[in-house]
Amino acid sequence: MRRFPTLFIGAFAIIVGLGGSGAQAQLIEENFDAYATGAPPPSPWWNWGDSGTKLIDETVFNGASGKSVELRRTAFDLQAFAIGRTFAPVEGEVDLTYFFRLTGGSTREALCVFGRDSADNMIAWWVAHGGQFGNAVATYSDIEGWTHVMDISSDAWYGVHLDIDTAASTYDITVWEQDNPTNTATVTDRTFRNSPLADAVDEIQLGDFYASFSDLRSAYVDDLRLVGPVVFRDGFESGDTAEWSGVSP
Repeated sequence: MRRFPTLFIGAFAIIVGLGGSGAQAQLIEENFDAYATGAPPPSPWWNWGDSGTKLIDETVFNGASGKSVELRRTAFDLQAFAIGRTFAPVEGEVDLTYFFRLTGGSTREALCVFGRDSADNMIAWWVAHGGQFGNAVATYSDIEGWTHVMDISSDAWYGVHLDIDTAASTYDITVWEQDNPTNTATVTDRTFRNSPLADAVDEIQLGDFYASFSDLRSAYVDDLRLVGPVVFRDGFESGDTAEWSGVSP
């Protein structure tokens, strides 16, 4: 059985291994708790654009202690702003989960996420929360156009899960209200934005892309996790050895 070396960088645990085709396994987990409040997330995150605020905030997720990232447009100039993260290309089945909250009695802050490959072919562009879509989460591809996923409310935390299949150039999206998990919706088999050109994932971005409406309220993001395509983690610290078995000499 192949074992993958683990590299710990700040708050990230990244597990990388090479398969026969050169594809890499990847695990990225980020709760933003280790970073200084009042500044953008540091490297390996990067910051793009000056049209909005991107900073670590002590707004807590789901009643727990910790921090999140605040995203707030401050200039209504049709320019994008975002935080992002690049990583080694991942092929096959890739899972991305994150949580978001829109505040202030409005859902007019457009909060989006997308992945792309090294040739700039888009995968999930856009997954949009609020913004021009009103009180809803929607997703877009060149083939299906815009697809409504679920209505949302401000001042509540929601989870988003993307189940990405680079071989099929499709993804499923599930959205749920964190404090009311029966409020959930799933849309399956959305095609990549640039299907079938995109064949790997090597980037995540979170931000507000090309908004023109004037709303100064904030959006928050927390507990992001990307896994793909095969990741192994032990549970030794917690005493979990259930997945291990003894072998006689």
